[in-house]
Amino acid sequence: MANRFKMLPAANIKKLALILFFVLFVFAVVSAQDVNAEAEDSLTAEENKEQVEDLPVENFWQTLEWNEENPENVLCYQIEIEKYNSKAKDYESILSIKTENNSTSIKIEPALSCGVYRYKIISYDLLGLDAVESDWNELVIYKAFKPEIKGVSANVNYSSTIYLEEYNDGIFNIAGKNLFELPEDDKDISYTTYYLRKRGKKSSETVPLVMEISPDHKKVKIKLEEKQMDTGSYYFVAKDASGLESDLDSDASLVIKYKKMFDLNVSAGYSVPYILYDSTLPDYLDKKMWPFSATAKATFIFSKHIWGYFGLGVEGNYTRMKASFETYDIEGNMITALGNFCYQLPVYKRVSATQKKHIMNIELHGGAGLVNFKDYVFYFPNDIESDPLNSSSVAVDAGIAIQYFFTSRLYTELQADFVHAFVKDMSLGMVIPTFSIGWQF
Repeated sequence: MANRFKMLPAANIKKLALILFFVLFVFAVVSAQDVNAEAEDSLTAEENKEQVEDLPVENFWQTLEWNEENPENVLCYQIEIEKYNSKAKDYESILSIKTENNSTSIKIEPALSCGVYRYKIISYDLLGLDAVESDWNELVIYKAFKPEIKGVSANVNYSSTIYLEEYNDGIFNIAGKNLFELPEDDKDISYTTYYLRKRGKKSSETVPLVMEISPDHKKVKIKLEEKQMDTGSYYFVAKDASGLESDLDSDASLVIKYKKMFDLNVSAGYSVPYILYDSTLPDYLDKKMWPFSATAKATFIFSKHIWGYFGLGVEGNYTRMKASFETYDIEGNMITALGNFCYQLPVYKRVSATQKKHIMNIELHGGAGLVNFKDYVFYFPNDIESDPLNSSSVAVDAGIAIQYFFTSRLYTELQADFVHAFVKDMSLGMVIPTFSIGWQF
């Protein structure tokens, strides 16, 4: 059998290999371009995943649903939709849709654009007669733009942390994106609202005064009143008309605090107890005022706020009592030890454009403790003396103090306390004015 296959010449083989190589090269280039195009499409989709709000509303389904108590008695429904015309200040009919059965859900076609609408539903009975017509219900379709906060800084120190010991004008600059104007009225469909949210407290919202919004909607200037700048960690939040909120992250954070989180005030001074009631001690000692007295006091402030400080304190007073009569002498010691809950209102004075000085505290305190009568002895003629009298009684107190600071640490204090002791067989009430020198640690 004759051989039907012949070997091609070497030149033809080279041409065929060259053609095959060219085809494979073109295929590889086209495949690579397709892969790159897919990767670019994927990247573009990732970058634009938060911008779906800019797509036409026709790309989305709009479904209207309602409730029907007796659907078996309904043949179909008719939905009338009107749109609010801001120029005419009235509603205009734009769409009427009729269902094919008694289904209580219908897809709105064509889809409604952003705006303020109202609709009513007319139900038809089994004979095809319009039986029931609902009231008008309002429907608002908002423009959705997710706000972004990229930075918060105080107008004074250009930082997102402010200290209440320093002067601050309450003005803050916010940088971000999609930061629009405030709503003009209840018919506005595109706007942004702004507030501070305390970290960990979703219900805690402080609304600032919006002073200025840049034309490109990337910057906002706000102002907080002094009473709004309490200590804590906050997020500045921007919320658009549709309910989208900016992220709660470090870029949106604002910290308000004191440089000194705690204070320890220690003072000592001269006091003069004055007995208001009853007459027991004045009868035996023939005095109501006792100038040989001293007071020591320590207060630990553990909670600071813009509207005041809170703390706990201890206070001790020592009084030496002594009197001489024709028939006897008497002497003894009265010691008062009290624990108090304290409230301090700090007073500051502005000294420069960015600084203020703490000059005074006004303090209110109250609490309970003990009044101790120690070693009261009667001395009679002929070296006769009574046994020492010692007793302790529960007491309550309330007082006011003013602390004036010469420096950031050194202060003087004027104080007046009222003390009532529940002493057996007597009722002791006294006021104790005190002048002290103190130091704040």
